[in-house]
Amino acid sequence: MAVYGIDLGTTYSCLAKFENDAPAIIQTDMGTNSLASAVYFGENGDTLIGDEAKGYVQTEGHRVVQFVKREIGKAALPHEIDGKSYNAIEISALILKKIKKYAADQGEIVKDVVITCPAYFGNEERDATKKAGILAGFNVLELINEPTAAAISYAYTNSNMKDETVVVYDLGGGTFDVTVLDIKMKSNGIPICTVLATDGDDQLGGKDWDEVLGNIIREKMMSDNGVNELTDDDEAAIISVIEPTKKSLTARETVTVRCRIGGESLTCDITREEFELATAGLLQQTVDCLDRILNSPKMASVKIDQILLVGGSSNMPMVANLIKERYGKNGAVPVIKKDAETAVAQGAAIYAHMITKVKKASGGFLLDADDDGGTIEIHDITSRTFGVGTWDSKTDGLKLDNLIYKGEDMPASVMKIYTPVHDNQMGVGFHIYENVITERGLYVPLDVDDNGELQSSDPVHGLKHLGYILLRLPPNSPKTTQLETTMAVTGAGIHVKVHNTVTGDTEEIDIDFKNNDVEMDNNHINALSIE
Repeated sequence: MAVYGIDLGTTYSCLAKFENDAPAIIQTDMGTNSLASAVYFGENGDTLIGDEAKGYVQTEGHRVVQFVKREIGKAALPHEIDGKSYNAIEISALILKKIKKYAADQGEIVKDVVITCPAYFGNEERDATKKAGILAGFNVLELINEPTAAAISYAYTNSNMKDETVVVYDLGGGTFDVTVLDIKMKSNGIPICTVLATDGDDQLGGKDWDEVLGNIIREKMMSDNGVNELTDDDEAAIISVIEPTKKSLTARETVTVRCRIGGESLTCDITREEFELATAGLLQQTVDCLDRILNSPKMASVKIDQILLVGGSSNMPMVANLIKERYGKNGAVPVIKKDAETAVAQGAAIYAHMITKVKKASGGFLLDADDDGGTIEIHDITSRTFGVGTWDSKTDGLKLDNLIYKGEDMPASVMKIYTPVHDNQMGVGFHIYENVITERGLYVPLDVDDNGELQSSDPVHGLKHLGYILLRLPPNSPKTTQLETTMAVTGAGIHVKVHNTVTGDTEEIDIDFKNNDVEMDNNHINALSIE
């Protein structure tokens, strides 16, 4: 059975298949390489997905849902339509089902898939992405980071590829990633990809450029045509011309925008220069992220051979111009753009083919392969920091104790000894958290909310509660009881094991990205003390 790669994007999604030793894009039923990630909910209960759905933005915008990738795995409010609620997983599943259908109409039975996600996604976002795939009826073989998939496509389809260190600058419709990969080519032409560093922002992407351009169009339509106020219909009309205008500005220096405002067909001229000036701050955010990685101590001795631009939003001329000016001047670092909109899906398809080939040959187990194995090896790093909530006797307060930090090679594993806070404690509770802290030993106070969960009062740390373990203690247990705690992080998720060294009792949890099945016990929330 064939295998496929899916780039589930914020604004557009793409399906690729691996066949005849090469990846191939499966076009949509509209004859395009990608499907608009938009869903229209009709009054009769029917749904339209893709460009057809986007066509209703102007007339029935309240029934069109877009950009759900920014919500997936987050505490976002559901979309309420005709008294029904739809969350980001359900809407993403509808988009994936549409992909499955248009492929089936062409004779492609899409079952086994690799789905991509931003490298900067945390565990909750990854799990929600996987759940969307399962809900759509797919067998999700694995998730793969988008920049890694793009690098695989670049390496696999480049016949002259040599060992290189490549920066993948991935600016999509709603997310942004920068990943540095060391790519070594096996003798059979299969790449070994080692992730050296990654950073990004899952709330930064082409959608933000769209919002700025919308403001420019809005202001010009009003000032150039003497319009004092815009109605809801006017706003919808403006929204419908934003994306076509942005694409036109990619090819032309000046674009005349036509829009129906107040029942009349009005125009205004937008120049690429004013669009680039207005969005310079957004572009600078991506460059700051790139600088942060390349100037880090870890990268001090690393020579960059290529900067690869991927993601549909990297087609904006301002992106390549600034990256070339900053890093590629006088040929310092070549800046290339290849299959910007399809490279991620192609890389996912290549990866799906390789891991499936090895799994089938080995009776269901993915093995490390030598040069004859024909598989891709990927060595990744953690995109988040992970720790547990503890009681710190030095400050007499709750704090986060991080064990595994962002940027560590995976698989990563740490063991630490904790003890109960009091003698005769009935049990200890281990609350497991994800965050974005990189400074080791940083003191982060935790608060107890109304549900008994530990939360950080400082949102900058990006603290998310992932799971909970309750280890009960026998009567008369002293506060010196040693609790051996092991945390391991792999590409599949997090495993935490707590072992009472006195009694041998053990509790453990696998967080396949998130586990909400464990009942919370508020009586043991402050159960740990740091030695």
